[in-house]
Amino acid sequence: MKFLTGNHGTKPYHASESYISPSSKRWFGLAIVCTATFMTMLDSFIVNVAVPSIQNDLNTTAAEIQFIIVGYIIAYGVLLITGGRLGDIFGVKMLFVGGMAGFTLASFLCGIAPNTMFLIISRILQGITAALMVPQVISYIHYTFHDQERNIALSIYGAVIGVATIIGQIAGGLLLKLDFFELGWRSIFLINIPIGIIALLAALPIIQINKATTRGRMDLNGVLLLGLSLSVFIFPVVMGHELGWPLWMLICGAGSIVFFFLFLHHEQKLIVRGGMPLVNLQLLEERAFAAGLLIVFAFFSGNAATFFIMAFHLQKFLQFNPLEAAFAYTPLGMGFLFGSILVPKLMDRFGVNVLRIGTGLMVLGVSMMIATFYILLVDLSWQDLIPATFVSGIGQGLVATPLIRTVLSRINHKDTGSASGVLSTVTVVAQGAGVSLIGTLYFTLMKVDQPFQTTASHSFIISLVCVLFLSIGTGLLLFLLPGNKNKTL
Repeated sequence: MKFLTGNHGTKPYHASESYISPSSKRWFGLAIVCTATFMTMLDSFIVNVAVPSIQNDLNTTAAEIQFIIVGYIIAYGVLLITGGRLGDIFGVKMLFVGGMAGFTLASFLCGIAPNTMFLIISRILQGITAALMVPQVISYIHYTFHDQERNIALSIYGAVIGVATIIGQIAGGLLLKLDFFELGWRSIFLINIPIGIIALLAALPIIQINKATTRGRMDLNGVLLLGLSLSVFIFPVVMGHELGWPLWMLICGAGSIVFFFLFLHHEQKLIVRGGMPLVNLQLLEERAFAAGLLIVFAFFSGNAATFFIMAFHLQKFLQFNPLEAAFAYTPLGMGFLFGSILVPKLMDRFGVNVLRIGTGLMVLGVSMMIATFYILLVDLSWQDLIPATFVSGIGQGLVATPLIRTVLSRINHKDTGSASGVLSTVTVVAQGAGVSLIGTLYFTLMKVDQPFQTTASHSFIISLVCVLFLSIGTGLLLFLLPGNKNKTL
């Protein structure tokens, strides 16, 4: 059961208050809106594989290539909450269709970019438009499904996030290897165009949520304060290693905290005056949501770090080609899919304990990965990783799929856009933090007084140990969630 949170505590409300009259095409509509999540998550990871090709073709510097990656992440992460609230004000369909059209156009601009600056600007536009459409996915689910159907839809949404994260690594390698029409790296952006056009044509008649779900003006001061806080936090987190962690970056980190507390103060004052805040702070009073955000941070920071350092290590030091690196991730994707398929039945039987089973398998999988790299070091092939990555993938599927559903299970329907924006923002920040901090550790531990490949292997193993601790931490944080083995949230 879900709850309305107000000044006088919580009270239950009926499902009929929280969704639009069901459509026979609602599951088709779910597939359409989940396309937005898939495309944006894919673009967060697929560029990493194409970095060498972009550098060679456009003659980019190391700093420029970082901005191609970081520009997208910052624009996307900073505006997610704003995109969610805009959906609440102007309607899910308007924001989804507008965002998808903009993202498709931005992908085209990326694919035809004649120079580095054009590509950087196009990537920022991609991030902005992605932030407009992605939060509408959760809103669509909450207004279109109810009861058990809503739980299934949220589980599918969680599965799409995880699958897209893994497919991003595999698809990048395959596109570069196959090199359709000799497009090279441009194909990783141009592939979005037919997908986006199909999604747009399907969305117009299928998605029926046209009206705004709340009334009021946009909290522009809240947008500014939160945007400043996230910008001066995400930029140092993502670029810190590349720039050598200068003092001004540490100052930015402190400044982000100041802006965040100013944001909280502003939102609280707005609530007292009866205005419509950018984020309803009462969301954090819901235990499943507040605890879930911590779990999401631990889970996605560890996963993103693993993908980053493994992609780098396999190609740079073990001399895997992009296709071999893609094959190394394939068992992980298959395991994730298998775990996701098991979730509905396991949730009915074990409830939130499915998440604990999943984290246990994640810990086992990462431990097997550490053992494999430790024993084989530089004599490793992608086939050697199959047992470890498959087990880890199953664990991730058992966690990611029900985690999103658990976090959003008790959110009031009028706050779904804002809640989705908060959840997506935490996911993006977690991915940036994991890549930056564990990536920094990986590069720092390399020493020049030992054989380089061997040192890189040891550095990689130590970095994986940190990922292991994040997996264990994810499991421990699960005990903060309400619920028991006989009931789902």
